[in-house]
Amino acid sequence: MNWLVLSYFLTAGLNFQHNVAIQSPNGYAVWQAPPNAVVTTLGAELLAMDHIFLAAETKTEETHIGDVHFSPFVSEYNVKAGLRFAGFEVGFVDDCIHSTFGSSEFLTGWQYGFYVSFKGSTKLF
Repeated sequence: MNWLVLSYFLTAGLNFQHNVAIQSPNGYAVWQAPPNAVVTTLGAELLAMDHIFLAAETKTEETHIGDVHFSPFVSEYNVKAGLRFAGFEVGFVDDCIHSTFGSSEFLTGWQYGFYVSFKGSTKLF
C-alpha cells in the first residue's frame, strides 16, 4: 500500500478554433476565441492509502497581441475529491471558467456536483 502519492502533469497544445454559444431566455450570444491560441494545462493529484484522492488542474488559453507574446484570455479550473475502488470512482467535482482580461463578467461559468465513473481495460493482444 502506498500511503501518499503525488502525481502531476503539464500539457501544451494549439487550438485552431474555440467557440462558445450561450442561449438563455434573454437572448443568444456566441463567443469566439482568438485564432491559433496556445493551450496549457497544469494539474496535480494526491492519492492517499491507494483509494482517497484530491485532484486539481488549471487550463489557460493564451494568444499574442502585438508585441506581447503571452496574453492569456480564459482560464478553466477543475477540483475533484473522492474515493477509488476496483475501477470505480465516486467523488465531487467543481469546475469553473473565467475570462482573464477586461471585465470578469464577460465569460464566466461553473458547475459542481457528485459523480460516479468506471475505468477498465481489456488486453486485446
